[in-house]
Amino acid sequence: ATEYISDVIPLESVYSLIEVQTLTVCERIFSWIESRVERLTKGMQAMRGKGPVLLRISNELLRRLPRSKQEHVVFSGRILLFLSSVFPLGEKSGVNLR
Repeated sequence: ATEYISDVIPLESVYSLIEVQTLTVCERIFSWIESRVERLTKGMQAMRGKGPVLLRISNELLRRLPRSKQEHVVFSGRILLFLSSVFPLGEKSGVNLR
């Protein structure tokens, strides 16, 4: 069945889901992503396919997190650690070119 649908569909669905959920629910969704990182990133290319979608999910979560609350700081750190483990450190999207 996987040859009939794009491997980006699960991550696109997660992105659509986090747009309409509370931060508490988003944290549980992110935990689901973390627990399935091997499967979700299998064959991932940083600049196309699943890579940009995963980056969009992470950036959306980081954007929504208020910087003042301690529990959100911890969640933000989890997201950043996740990104650093999934994408190469020299990835263009993570480097400040200025």
